[in-house]
Amino acid sequence: MLSTVGSHDGIQLLAEGMSSSAWRATVDGTPYVVRVPKGDGLRPLPRYEQEAHLLADLARRGVPVATTTIVELGDATCSLAEEIRGDPVRPNDWTSALVQEMHEALRIVHETDPALAVESDVVARFHLARIWPFDGTRLDDHPMAARWPERVAAVAAREAGIRLAGAAPATVVHTDLHWDHILVADGRLVGLLDFGDAFAGPAAWDDACLRYYHGPAVVGPLTEDARLLSIAFVLYKLAKTPARADVVERVDAVLRDALAG
Repeated sequence: MLSTVGSHDGIQLLAEGMSSSAWRATVDGTPYVVRVPKGDGLRPLPRYEQEAHLLADLARRGVPVATTTIVELGDATCSLAEEIRGDPVRPNDWTSALVQEMHEALRIVHETDPALAVESDVVARFHLARIWPFDGTRLDDHPMAARWPERVAAVAAREAGIRLAGAAPATVVHTDLHWDHILVADGRLVGLLDFGDAFAGPAAWDDACLRYYHGPAVVGPLTEDARLLSIAFVLYKLAKTPARADVVERVDAVLRDALAG
């Protein structure tokens, strides 16, 4: 595959995801990232072609993303892109200027035609764990109910509002904006990574995601839709990894804030 751009000096594994493995190689002095589908049966194969269309559109409008080339390797469809050099964002990186850059990038993302989304809806996006109330599961069976039974009634009372917020007009939503997917260099935003699971849904999902991973200072005042969807978002995170202490801590903080509003 790398021969399509030149000679390389060897490859190294960058990351192993649920559906892809990512590899780095330097070709004629330029670093590239190659993503290869894993096809492990746990989730659908990545839709690299659809993601490539989305990334090309976002790059054209000024979002710092790496555009990709689709390469057929035997029976596998792979993606190839120049690597964006930067560091994963950390809590102390969030200056007011960086927050503004992040919001401007997401504003452009949220003005994107939902037809370019990689996944069609939120339930398809969150297919690895329960996401009450959109997947038909019972709240009483959710790990939240076992950990914080005193909150069940307050969460249940917001079900109708959460459903309405989830049905708001759709755009492209990234909704996996954790530290490693936001790259910074010299205090500037230089890369938004991994739109492979971007879905068509209301923009408030990304506010809920930012609140969960980066805290309220990065988001600013939540809209009512973002407050409601943050409940669904953290219930998904808790259902996915109910025993992780850091997840429990963040879910607890978001739920307390959302239920107080």
